[in-house]
Amino acid sequence: MPTSRLLWEKVKAPSRAFITAHCSRCVKCWKVGSEKMLQIVTDGSADMPANWAEKYQIHVMPLRVCFGEKTYIQDVDLSRDGFYQLVEEQHVIPKTSLPSPDQVMEFYRSIASRGETILSIHLSSKLSGTFDAFQLAARELINEYQIYLVDSGAGSAVLGFMCREARRMWQTGLPIERIIDRMNVMRDRIALTFTVDRLEFAHMSGRINT
Repeated sequence: MPTSRLLWEKVKAPSRAFITAHCSRCVKCWKVGSEKMLQIVTDGSADMPANWAEKYQIHVMPLRVCFGEKTYIQDVDLSRDGFYQLVEEQHVIPKTSLPSPDQVMEFYRSIASRGETILSIHLSSKLSGTFDAFQLAARELINEYQIYLVDSGAGSAVLGFMCREARRMWQTGLPIERIIDRMNVMRDRIALTFTVDRLEFAHMSGRINT
């Protein structure tokens, strides 16, 4: 599989000269067809301000959340506040349902035209199988798109910051190889710290021992 088409964690494509006739890759430029848009994708584990997805043209594939027999699509029929409300009201341990490779392929095709470049930044593969699902889908679409996958090594706000940085770099005219290099640096340097009200959910999900 050629690395120029599909990049995995810590794999860097060789640098190459990049020339553009535009001062920046702004929305106005790509809308008139001067050059194809870089599509930036992440998953629903990402946290970012409400306006970032539109402002930085970030495509978020929502997670599926299961409460018992009932399945909700994140941010479609279950808000984030609604999620926590259900946890408190139902006393049920929620689970997430991984997207299938076919669902990821459908999502990629819904946001990108054939031949476009996709930068796909996701929740750490050490925390979830989400990255693996996107990886399998990317392999199937290797002849349709140039897909670059980034394992963030983290989640939550880290994904939001990485997506924003990638868009800002692309708008200045930097090539995808430079953007991938920057994503690798951010992954290695950023540490995510958080607190929880109680540990029972982390224990029941297997993320901590007894």
